[in-house]
Amino acid sequence: MQDLTFLKAICRSAFDGMVIADASGKILLVNPAALKLLGYPAAALRGKPLEILLDPEVISSEHPVNHYPVGKQSVVIGDKNGTRLVKKSGSVFPARMVISRVSGKTTYYAAIIHDLSREQNTKNLRSAVATLEQSRDAISLSLVREEESGRTKSRFVALASHEFRTPLSSIQLSASLIEHYFDRLDKDKIFQHLHKIGLAVADMTGTLNDLLSLEKIESGHVKAEHRPFCLADQYRDIAEQYQPHLKDGQQFLQDHQAAGAVVYSDYTLLRHCLVNLLSNASKYSPEDAKISLSSGVNEKGYWLQVSDPGLGIPEGEQAGLFEPFFRATNVADIPGTGLGLSIVKKCADLLQGAVICHSSVGAGTTFRLEFPSQLEK
Repeated sequence: MQDLTFLKAICRSAFDGMVIADASGKILLVNPAALKLLGYPAAALRGKPLEILLDPEVISSEHPVNHYPVGKQSVVIGDKNGTRLVKKSGSVFPARMVISRVSGKTTYYAAIIHDLSREQNTKNLRSAVATLEQSRDAISLSLVREEESGRTKSRFVALASHEFRTPLSSIQLSASLIEHYFDRLDKDKIFQHLHKIGLAVADMTGTLNDLLSLEKIESGHVKAEHRPFCLADQYRDIAEQYQPHLKDGQQFLQDHQAAGAVVYSDYTLLRHCLVNLLSNASKYSPEDAKISLSSGVNEKGYWLQVSDPGLGIPEGEQAGLFEPFFRATNVADIPGTGLGLSIVKKCADLLQGAVICHSSVGAGTTFRLEFPSQLEK
């Protein structure tokens, strides 16, 4: 009896809910904190089995007080994630229950109940906050991408407007002169104006092709389609086709170290790379310049190179070399879209290759493309 009196005193003063049961697990005492937590009146639980407090779905086949060996002093029910207790209303809540054996003349069990609702709510709140933060970050990223897309579209429009204005003006002027002075112009003058019209149309076509190529690549509509071809022969063909676009006196000096070597790659993507590199080499080099073209095959794959003696690229600006619309500050009034090198880099990426640039102002520029490849089997 003294033991029970002592337990009563402890039970009433406990901050957490506390339930005292006899040796058979029948409830003898319930402190005010437990009554408030469980929603029972003072005498409603007396004589009831201790497992009445547990959610039936989590009760094992054993009696709660037998969940531990006789030699063990206490057991924790719900030690990791908690268990579920049932209120008088039938609602359940997360809790942790520690059942301790109190041995004396008579054996009693003291069950301390710790409500985990606040911790669970805090955990849920943290999870919700984390989810909201992830959603916020995703939305922010989406908005940034949308904003960047909007800026890119605006730059496309501005670029097209600017780059088309000059050739269109040239076409209009030449066409007007031919129309109004046809009977007074000799044949050479007429052919000169027709040549100007042809060059202007070629400039517009090149700009339009750059815009379309970049849009197709960025939208994922371009895939590498590998096939075997002779590297040196195709390089020579591309250079020969570009020859009419060179400035007066400019020449291509070619050195293909693996003549006849067959590589397995995408010719169309390589052509995009080379045409843009040849265009830049000619555009930013003076008349009578000699532009070096070379290629080769090694144990890693194959490589192509274009070297020019032109303006060169300032070292501090080379980090943004492959960004769309990039133009170095030293190009003055030389026309260009700033898309060529971006297209080169994206085509090289599709072929799992690398673009290497060596350049200094006044000493020219070398672009080297390196690609993995297999020789035709």
